[in-house]
Amino acid sequence: MITQNDQEVSSESTQLELAVTAWRLAIGVENVDTRKKNLQIAETATFAMERNVNAILYPLDQKEVIACVQIAGQFAQSIYPISRGLNWGFGSKVPGHDTGIILDLSRMDGVIEYNEELAYVRVQPGVTHSMLYKFLQSQQSELWVAPTGAGPDTSVIGNALERGHGVTPYGDNISQISDLEVVLADGEVIRTGFGMYGNHRLSPIDRWGVGPSLDGLFSQSSLGIVTSLTLWLMPKPQASSMGYLTFSNTEDFLEAMVKLRSLKLQEAIRGGIVATNDWRMYHSEPSLMGPNYNYSMAGCYRDFTFNKWNIVFGLYGTSLAISETQATIKEQIERVSSMRFFDEAPSENISYPNEYCRAMHSIFSGVPGQCPSRMYFPQGKAPDFGVQPEADQCGIIWLTACSPFLQKDLSIANSIIEETFEGSGFVPDINIFCKRPRSLHYHIAIFYDRRTGDDELAMQCYRKLEQKFFEAGYFPHRLGAHYGGAELKQLDRVGALMASLKSTFDPKSIIGNGKYCSLNTR
Repeated sequence: MITQNDQEVSSESTQLELAVTAWRLAIGVENVDTRKKNLQIAETATFAMERNVNAILYPLDQKEVIACVQIAGQFAQSIYPISRGLNWGFGSKVPGHDTGIILDLSRMDGVIEYNEELAYVRVQPGVTHSMLYKFLQSQQSELWVAPTGAGPDTSVIGNALERGHGVTPYGDNISQISDLEVVLADGEVIRTGFGMYGNHRLSPIDRWGVGPSLDGLFSQSSLGIVTSLTLWLMPKPQASSMGYLTFSNTEDFLEAMVKLRSLKLQEAIRGGIVATNDWRMYHSEPSLMGPNYNYSMAGCYRDFTFNKWNIVFGLYGTSLAISETQATIKEQIERVSSMRFFDEAPSENISYPNEYCRAMHSIFSGVPGQCPSRMYFPQGKAPDFGVQPEADQCGIIWLTACSPFLQKDLSIANSIIEETFEGSGFVPDINIFCKRPRSLHYHIAIFYDRRTGDDELAMQCYRKLEQKFFEAGYFPHRLGAHYGGAELKQLDRVGALMASLKSTFDPKSIIGNGKYCSLNTR
């Protein structure tokens, strides 16, 4: 006897088959991947998740994106857009919804406009930080990329739309974009800012245009698919320097952070401020992570030790201005274990943290670096950035939080982290970013080896920390596919407005279902 449920499953299967056939006709058989092995890879993150990927689509251009979206609407298929899919620790390529189609935009990898004089480029989603850097090098450009710590092969657009950040003065990536070109769920295309009036020459150089701005609607959003945007680039400064401070105790570290905040507010420090604990330093030195390395073993320092807290920050401007700021820092921050300034790239012969200092100096200098991405690989395996940590069963869960840049909040957040990880079997890997002088962004990683069967314990630790941060008023600033909710709901009126926007832009809920725009229903 055929039940109603059997009929529904059969109908859904038929709709999927019809959609796959249509996609193959629209973008080519070779660009619609339904091979079981590849689908299983796409369903795998760096932590335990249960998602079903029915197909992976690889459009070449905007016309093919439009076709993919229209077919998805016709046959009631949910599509999940990704740029490069290297969203390690946040869900990788895995869709935010239980079942879906991945729309992989990596083939759209063109730099389609470049203006050295006005310092901007226009890029597609598949363009990585490394690609953009090499393009600028080929043009003998005096413009800098604003790379992130996520690795050179991550998407420029993907990082910007997720509100990721680098460490140069242009490192607040979402603030450096304009003129978004967006494919909506019905296949229509819109442009933001002055771009709404056509391909206007003002479009790439002035973000707001006239009237209400639409740009923010497509950041951390499932209201449309961004197929290109303009990115403003930083002109190479006359001089730059990376400061590196270490602290053996938390009290001195907290006091130093507050003093650096004042300099950031005064714009004496134009670059980012990045604070890390000892475990982050340890995980950033792959030479220490040999065959017997165990992410969950709290006593694995071996013969190497790091200071409890470390701070790096970027100084940019004239040589005189940088020298004056360095003198001010030396005068104001007295209780410090060590203080160094790297005007040039650190020598390979410096003592630990060798790898970390050299990689961070690279990023502060506008050159995409390969650290801390190396820490994603257990057993001392140095990645070649074609390898995926998911395949190596690397356990990585990132948690983000935002707090005021006040000493008391730094202290509270640190206490919450220490209390949560105490007795958990995991070690707290802490990164604290200051890209704006009034707030701090926390990135706490839980690293483990998935082969040990610790997925559930790791997620329990994550959920506990997530809840404690929420109770303290420290909300996440970026979500992954693993986000648990933790009462993060908009006020009723705002939630209703968000639902109304989603209904207007995407009435069939075709795009990116299950992430960000569904917060009010969690």
